Amino acid sequence: MPVQGFARPDQIPDIRRVWLKSFPEDTEEVVDTFLKRVDITEECLIYVEDGRPVSIVFLLPLALQLGGDVVPVQYIYAAGTDPAYRRRGIFGELLKAAMEVARERGQIASCLQPASEQLEQYYANFGYHTFFKVYRAQWTRAELEAHCADKPAAIAQQEISPCYAKLRNRRLETQAAFVRWEPRFTDYTVEWAQRSGGGVLVREGVSALLEPVGDTLLVRELLCEDKDLPAIYRTLYTQFPYPYYDIIHPARANKPFTATGMWCPLSPRGEELLAQAPSLLPYMGLTLA
Repeated sequence: MPVQGFARPDQIPDIRRVWLKSFPEDTEEVVDTFLKRVDITEECLIYVEDGRPVSIVFLLPLALQLGGDVVPVQYIYAAGTDPAYRRRGIFGELLKAAMEVARERGQIASCLQPASEQLEQYYANFGYHTFFKVYRAQWTRAELEAHCADKPAAIAQQEISPCYAKLRNRRLETQAAFVRWEPRFTDYTVEWAQRSGGGVLVREGVSALLEPVGDTLLVRELLCEDKDLPAIYRTLYTQFPYPYYDIIHPARANKPFTATGMWCPLSPRGEELLAQAPSLLPYMGLTLA
């Protein structure tokens, strides 16, 4: 069967090729930086045709925190197929193989964040359902200024935050269900945010991971209490004067929420959590750079 299994080190050039053809917006530097953080012999599944990989998917380990309980989950990342080999069901075979790997590893579900509604529909055909939620606030600069002009700026930017994974886990302790990312992945995201001119804002009880995207300041993750929001918003428009702000928070029961990630249950526990998702408002946070 053309699904070879996990990649070999000598196949890295072909993995890079497939990635860059699948995601032309990424650079070689982005790909190489990520590849240094993973073990392709355990975390990169490939489909081989004509003697070389033509479709790839990274299977990253996640931990879903549920109060005092932690359950293992698979995260699908950088899933792509060489354009010359698309529309032949190749990636579908690879995705099925990924689910089998998850079951063998005792992971209760496979999850991912589709980049478009079209991809969401595609993954739904394989048993994925919307699951993770966020509260997303989008503002113009004028709206932010009017909203919190009388509040002082409250937090300072940190150029380096080597412990961001631990920081966010502490901030999310009161969340009913959230993903604990490994430091190698949060560090990767923080590094690219800093390279783009953003970074991490930190104060006791507050953290924000932000990244400029065109004329918008994208706050990939803002973790704080509601009472701190006006001061944080003022900090954002004072230190980062952009025309637009796109700010992502964990979902809240009293705010409209948006689905940002999908969940394919692979066990009875996975099915149970899918049924509980409307009340849990599970939060994944972060999308890897």
